[in-house]
Amino acid sequence: MKTRGCPVPKIVKNGEGSALMKNLVLVYDIIKANSFIYKRAQGS
Repeated sequence: MKTRGCPVPKIVKNGEGSALMKNLVLVYDIIKANSFIYKRAQGS
């Protein structure tokens, strides 16, 4: 799977930047957590 975004080896090898898209479960968890925090901050 080719990644898009920052191709700097130091970043990609740590699973950061564009390499994050290789771990869709982690992407989902991050988005879900951010959504929860945003909603809580908005008082919903």
